[in-house]
Amino acid sequence: MLREFIEYIVGLKRIPAPTATIDGKEYVLCEDGTINMPMESLVERCRRRDELDSLPVPSMLKTTTLSSIINYIVDDPEGFFAGRGLKPVIHIENPTQATLYAQLDQFTRRIPIIRAQATTPNLTLDRPLDIERFIINLQSCFAETDDRDLLLSIVSKITKEASEKIEDNGVSQTVTVRKGVVNVGPEKMPNPVRLAPFRTFIEVEQPQSLYVFRVHEGPTVALYTAGGAEWEIAAMDAIKDFFVQELDGKDVHIIA
Repeated sequence: MLREFIEYIVGLKRIPAPTATIDGKEYVLCEDGTINMPMESLVERCRRRDELDSLPVPSMLKTTTLSSIINYIVDDPEGFFAGRGLKPVIHIENPTQATLYAQLDQFTRRIPIIRAQATTPNLTLDRPLDIERFIINLQSCFAETDDRDLLLSIVSKITKEASEKIEDNGVSQTVTVRKGVVNVGPEKMPNPVRLAPFRTFIEVEQPQSLYVFRVHEGPTVALYTAGGAEWEIAAMDAIKDFFVQELDGKDVHIIA
């Protein structure tokens, strides 16, 4: 039984595609009888597909900076652009990722050449932190701004005694801080605060967002997210502006 089945399979022949000759030119027909394409075009497409399948695809380079993409375009070390006549295409996918592609080649392939993935710190938001951890988080994860420096100044003065004297009207807080050894005075907390966390590539200005700053018993302090996703658009626009400025005069298409 198995042998007969194998002989049947081996004996099968491929059914040729139906064709029609019009004005001396042979065309391939669809199942409903309509004209699909010239036979020679179909043969050429199959030949190119076989050729494409035999071509090796280079592995994509991975880096962490936008400058690496610029250097690759300018230096063209592998001749993707000058040697093959392909145009560079930069796709800014999100605030932490940008990829350099080569323009579609003769096989309609879009080959990814190099991808930059930003390295950003882990932000601790929306939960209370003790004073020391909050200060470390503020100094290491946020770019220098007036509000950041003001927060550092205020938080560094908060003591356990001061944290127990909090006046809160629902919008702003007033915390009593100890000045020197004996003097005590009120310090009004800014709210909301405008801060610029490190959330995109270091080559561009970090976009700012609004945060609500709160002091809790303990003492502990926290930053709560108040803004939306506008910062993502601002970051991608900044990345695009960086590429445009650094690649001035280069024929590069940038998608953001």
